[in-house]
Amino acid sequence: PVMSAAAILTALSSAFGWMKNSIRVRRKGAVAIHGDSEKASLLADSLGRHMVMGEKPVNMKAPNQVLMFREDREMLAYLNANREKLFRNDNKVYLCTEHLVRSNFSNRNLIVCNYPEICARTYWKEYPLRYHSGERTIVLIGFSGYGQEILTQALLRNVYAPDSRITYHVFGDASEYLGWHSELSQIVSLGDDGQGDRVCFHQEAWSSCGEVLSGADRIILTEDEEVVNMTTLNIR
Repeated sequence: PVMSAAAILTALSSAFGWMKNSIRVRRKGAVAIHGDSEKASLLADSLGRHMVMGEKPVNMKAPNQVLMFREDREMLAYLNANREKLFRNDNKVYLCTEHLVRSNFSNRNLIVCNYPEICARTYWKEYPLRYHSGERTIVLIGFSGYGQEILTQALLRNVYAPDSRITYHVFGDASEYLGWHSELSQIVSLGDDGQGDRVCFHQEAWSSCGEVLSGADRIILTEDEEVVNMTTLNIR
């Protein structure tokens, strides 16, 4: 009898959980999260009752499907394997990634959330560079995904009158960025010469350019790995 009661309670609990999820996923703002990224739990905590974890068939009915995987190739494989279920009923599918960009896809219901781009947009929105006549200097230390987006968004947003000049000093490998932005010199001056805003890409280590650092109005640590930024911050 005890075993039977326990089995019944287990069955009822499972059924109740299924019904609860079934109701939840039909809400307009419901979000189903898929994947093994450590960021998935952070998103789940912030969404609260609007969130369900993916994979279960009933959760595929949520109007918003969020894919958060450690590896992009695993995320794309999951997307291709579950494409029909994910996009049913005109669902929105969000790919959370550090490398893929929106131009890689044409499906209007597929939304790419590129972490570095979102981070850069948020940074300049919350910490804008206000108009100031004269010259200002911005230093970026680290130039992988996040650093590249910080510079790109800066060049798009920090556009002021001709009497305001901004010089960006970038420390990090810029070969990839310059390859993707071959016409950058038509927008800003590259190096110390030229009129208007400038971008100076340094091959030497930032630690050997004390004069540049001491004259900076803002220094932004933009390495992809947080531990590297913290190490840089603690160097005396």
